[in-house]
Amino acid sequence: MKNLKIGIFDSGLGGLTVLPFFQELLPKEQVVYFGDTARTPYGSKSNRTIINFALEITQFLEKEGVKAVLIACNTVSAIAIDSLREAFPSIPFFGIVEPAIEAVAREAEKGERIKIIGTRATISSKLYEEKLRLLRPDLELTATACPTFVPLIEEGLREGPLIKAAIDYHLPATELANCDSLLLACTHYPLLTSAIAELYPNLKLYNPAAYLIPGLVDYLQQNALLSNKKEAADIFYASDLSNNFRAMIAELAPAESQVLCPDNFSNVEELDN
Repeated sequence: MKNLKIGIFDSGLGGLTVLPFFQELLPKEQVVYFGDTARTPYGSKSNRTIINFALEITQFLEKEGVKAVLIACNTVSAIAIDSLREAFPSIPFFGIVEPAIEAVAREAEKGERIKIIGTRATISSKLYEEKLRLLRPDLELTATACPTFVPLIEEGLREGPLIKAAIDYHLPATELANCDSLLLACTHYPLLTSAIAELYPNLKLYNPAAYLIPGLVDYLQQNALLSNKKEAADIFYASDLSNNFRAMIAELAPAESQVLCPDNFSNVEELDN
């Protein structure tokens, strides 16, 4: 059981931004990652479709042999985590939203003006806003969906005129003049950190990926499930094995990692609520 893999999944390549934090805290654990690059972005899809996709991916990871699953996707964490826990009661799930909320509640200054940015589905859920207001009623919270960010990032863009135009469109200077910080409520968005900082150097940025792994470490320690040594190379699956996905793996993952497109991974038709 100790040497089973840790599953990580996201709607695409954005979840790979959790890897540096994972490798720092859990270097002996083997990762099996699934990026649903063929069906990204999730943020514009119905809740029922997001849940179906998440169930399908978790079934795939279960067959790979995992002792826990990290949901490195704010959209899935906001919409589908309860459905996943009900469907797979033997698998512990760690969503990215709750630890981020707790961390921001600890770290934010009194009266801090925070803008939450994410996909349409994440922002529409109001999960970040509602839970942060319960923990820190003094914070001034606003939220904005930035639906063009994920498709641009999946195309390999992190800077340049298109990225600048997208940031200007979703986050105009007139709006951010009244903000102290941005909460990047999508794991793709940290890949735009440099571009955002260039336009708004005085904004503090909260990256939820930085807060996801400690909860998993505590769970593994408390249940005597920490691996003694890494048994095999990490495995990275993508439903569409694009050059951009391969490039991200080369940048962030160990050199010996396997990069694969899964066999017999059937698409789930989009369903309306």
